[in-house]
Amino acid sequence: MVLLIAILKKHKTLVISTIAGVFIICISLFLLVFNSKDFKAKRELTQISKELNNINLSLSDSVDDLSIDTSKASSNLSEGLTSLKELSLRVSEVNSTSIKNSEIKDALSTSVDSTINLYDTSLNLIASPGSINSNDILINFDDLKNQCISNYEILSAKNVNVRFSNSTLSFFNNYYGYLNTLVKINRDSQFKDSIEKEFVYKLEGFKSDFTYLNEDLTPAINKVKEDNRDLEVIIDDIYKKEKLYEDLETTLSRISVPEGRMDTYEALKEYLNAYNPYLISIKEAVILDKTNGNKEEDINKKYKEASSKRENLLTTFEGFINKLNKM
Repeated sequence: MVLLIAILKKHKTLVISTIAGVFIICISLFLLVFNSKDFKAKRELTQISKELNNINLSLSDSVDDLSIDTSKASSNLSEGLTSLKELSLRVSEVNSTSIKNSEIKDALSTSVDSTINLYDTSLNLIASPGSINSNDILINFDDLKNQCISNYEILSAKNVNVRFSNSTLSFFNNYYGYLNTLVKINRDSQFKDSIEKEFVYKLEGFKSDFTYLNEDLTPAINKVKEDNRDLEVIIDDIYKKEKLYEDLETTLSRISVPEGRMDTYEALKEYLNAYNPYLISIKEAVILDKTNGNKEEDINKKYKEASSKRENLLTTFEGFINKLNKM
C-alpha cells in the first residue's frame, strides 16, 4: 500500500492526466450517443407518446356520473384534436435511422391518426345530436375506439407505453351510452313525426271532398229557378253530398290519431257535427221550394236557416284547417 502511494506520488501528473482522459472520453461518448440522430428520434418518440397519453387523460374531466358533460366534452375534444394534429406533424418530422425506431414511428403515427379520427367523429356527433338516429353510428364509434386500443397495444409490444386510462375509458363508455340514448330519442321522434305526417297527409287528401261539401248551393238554386228548371237536380246533388258525408264520417272515425294531434281531430269532428244540420236544413228548404203551394215567406225562412247553418259550419271548418296546418 505504501509502495502504491509512493508510485502514485511519483507519477502524479500521469495519473491525473489518465483519469482526466478517461473522463473526457466517457463524456464525449455520452454526448455522442445522446446527440445521435437515433437517440434524438427515440427521445422525441417517447415524448410524443407521453403527450398522447396526457391528451387522452384530459377527457376524464368530461365524465358526468354515468353520462358526459357535453359542454366540457366538446371543449376537451376540440382542444385535444388540435394537439393531436400537432403531434401527427411532429411524428412525421422525426428522423429515425434504426429499424426499431422506424417501426415505433410508424406505429405511433398510426396511433395518433386513429385517435384523431376518434376525436373528430366524437366532436362532430356532439355538434349535431339531432342526426344521431342509427345503430350504425354506435357501431362506427365503437370501431374507432377499438381501433385506437388495438394500435396502442402494438406500441406497448414495442415497449412504448400508450393506452387509455381507466378514466378515459369511462368517458368513452359514457359517451357511447349518451349516443345510444340519442338514437332512441331521435328514433321515437322520427316515428312520431312520420305518424303525424301520415295523419296530415290523409286529411289533406280529403280537401277536394271538403270543398265539394262546403259548396254554396244558392247560386245554383237561383240559376235553376231562373231557367224554370226542376229543382230535382239540386236535390240529387244534395243526396250525393249526403252520401259523401256519411262515407267521410265512417272513414275518418277509423283514422289513427297521433299524439299531439287530438286537437286537430276534435276540430274535424266539430266540423262534421256542424255539417249534418246544414245538410238537413238545405235539403228541407229545396224540397219545400220544389213543392207547389208553399208560401214564399216560408221558403225564404228555410233558406235563411240553411244559410246560417252553413256559415256556422264554415267557421268550424276554418278552425279545423288552422289546426291541420299547424306543424
